[in-house]
Amino acid sequence: MNSFHYYLPVKVHFGIGSLGNIGDEAITMGKRAVIVCGKKSMKENGAIDQLIHLLEEKGVEWILWDGVNPEPEVEVLNQALLQIKDEKVDLVIGIGGGSTLDLGKALALLAEYPDKAEVYFGSQGVQKLNKPGIPYIAIPTTAGTGSEVTNNSVFINASTGLKQSIASPFMFPKAAIIDPDLTKGVPPKVTAASGMDALTHGIESYLSRGANDITKTLAYQSIKLISRSLKRAYDHPGDMEARADMAEGSLMAGMAFGNSGLGIAHGISHPLGYHFHIPHGVANAMLLPKALKFNREVAKIEIATLYECFFAENKANYSMELKVDAVISHVEELARQLNIPQSLETLGVKKAAFEQIALESFSSRSIKYNKREATVQDVMEILEEIY
Repeated sequence: MNSFHYYLPVKVHFGIGSLGNIGDEAITMGKRAVIVCGKKSMKENGAIDQLIHLLEEKGVEWILWDGVNPEPEVEVLNQALLQIKDEKVDLVIGIGGGSTLDLGKALALLAEYPDKAEVYFGSQGVQKLNKPGIPYIAIPTTAGTGSEVTNNSVFINASTGLKQSIASPFMFPKAAIIDPDLTKGVPPKVTAASGMDALTHGIESYLSRGANDITKTLAYQSIKLISRSLKRAYDHPGDMEARADMAEGSLMAGMAFGNSGLGIAHGISHPLGYHFHIPHGVANAMLLPKALKFNREVAKIEIATLYECFFAENKANYSMELKVDAVISHVEELARQLNIPQSLETLGVKKAAFEQIALESFSSRSIKYNKREATVQDVMEILEEIY
């Protein structure tokens, strides 16, 4: 019998049109909301107007905070905290991609704390985050990060020069609204990167040292959904069946890795992205096949089991080794079909930075959950392979 813990205190609304639930959810949590979003896309596609209308129908007052950028820095979070404390809001609603959801999540928690955000990074910060913040509702508009059901946020911490997490059991959103309709206007480039991020979440969660029967079931199903629909969503942005698969796959991957932890690809991708401005999903897409190869000997059974996720129609009785080869090759080929860059050199990465990136990878919790124990030299060799 396996013993494990699983925790997910998030109410989930999923389905096309589920944004319509926002008013009923919001009014149970607060009367004055701050809507956190980016500067352009959510306004241009009408999502913000729709959200505001639904809130006003239920009598919820609102203010807009649209200062989110793709790689949020701690200073941006501190600026937002000052504003919402002055405005005396009692609810935060985040609508957008992973950076927006992360910022909204941290904003809602730290609204009830006196210090600047820098104080709450790392294990020492977790100990200080010992009470709830104000309620938070997360509305993702990309299918990738799973941030709507996890309890941490990632920021660039200028004081340390690292991309780091703020995490707490009190950081989970109160509710998540996953409406695939909100993802249909996402450009193919974003669909590709965010989709590969979600696939990496699913696979690394499935292989994680922290995996259990619940997280593995969620991760496995997420991989099935993403593998059958990512290329379709990329090629045909209006294919709502594929969009729904991707949104659900991303959600389930988040439900998995939020409890299991991830692995070496995520450990490396954070410093790589921070220093060379590589989108997180792109970095993960480049690293995932190498992570699978690195873990091959200690995770052969798990990787072979994933064969059916990628080749559901092929019932041939292949050996375990051939199934592992096929899974790794398929992940590599999928990234190529999505026009993900294949070389760090083409993205401006310098070999001289490999050691620093490798050392900083170990500041991430992700690498500690990797199936096979890694060293700095191992990370440098992986970087060399994708140079």
